[in-house]
Amino acid sequence: MNKGVPPVDIQINDAKKFLDVAFLIDREDFLEELYESRKRWQKFERLPIERQSKYWMDFPWLKEDKENFEMEKRRYSELNETLGDSEKAEELDLFEKHALIDEVTELRQTIFLDRFYFEVKRLRKKFRRPPNFDQIIAHAILYGVVTEEDYITCDARVAFPDSIDPQEPEVVITLYPLFREEEVLRVLREEIPGLMEEYESEFSENLIKYAPKRDITYQRNLRNWYWRKKAMSWSKLYQSIKESKEAILEDKTILEAVKDYEERLTVAI
Repeated sequence: MNKGVPPVDIQINDAKKFLDVAFLIDREDFLEELYESRKRWQKFERLPIERQSKYWMDFPWLKEDKENFEMEKRRYSELNETLGDSEKAEELDLFEKHALIDEVTELRQTIFLDRFYFEVKRLRKKFRRPPNFDQIIAHAILYGVVTEEDYITCDARVAFPDSIDPQEPEVVITLYPLFREEEVLRVLREEIPGLMEEYESEFSENLIKYAPKRDITYQRNLRNWYWRKKAMSWSKLYQSIKESKEAILEDKTILEAVKDYEERLTVAI
């Protein structure tokens, strides 16, 4: 069970994007992770908090924590340099060498595993979502709200190799000096479709292949019914829908719709 975690607010108007997000953040196993993550990071901020203009990747934002983190990174580099230098390593006795190895192991845990950035990436990989879900997951944890701006479908960036963050598969269009628009359009038409088909096979079928058959208003209602059903019987849910005129549907149709939504949340990853 999700331990009473309230639903994350999805402020997205596109029906497909809305469901892509909902089919992740309404899963019971994801809500368990969200609960544990918030509990783990409460020492820095009381989560969820009001939406910030600060970049999620830099969380926690406390200055003293960031200073400690930089000190730990410098110490980690110094220790690796010492252990990697055969002459320096030879000067150490067995006890000193093991003490340094233990410290490196502990710092690696602190720097690379206990950072919010890496926790978000771990969750995204666990639930087999592409990299543009990093911000969606981070904001769900930090703010309890996911907006239209969080669902990024295209970006342009200069990518530098990062030794602590191994390369993941990405479909990238690289532009070089003197590129022409017609060359980019040719790549989009002729090469990208085949590459995207191969790329999409890496991720959850629930994300890629599910196509909503109704508009965003219905999808919002459906998600709302799913959460209300957790606290009431089918008959009470149907009666409340009927009285509020949220939708003109038969009892059986609502039952099937909510059950289909529930099934989508338990699709094997």
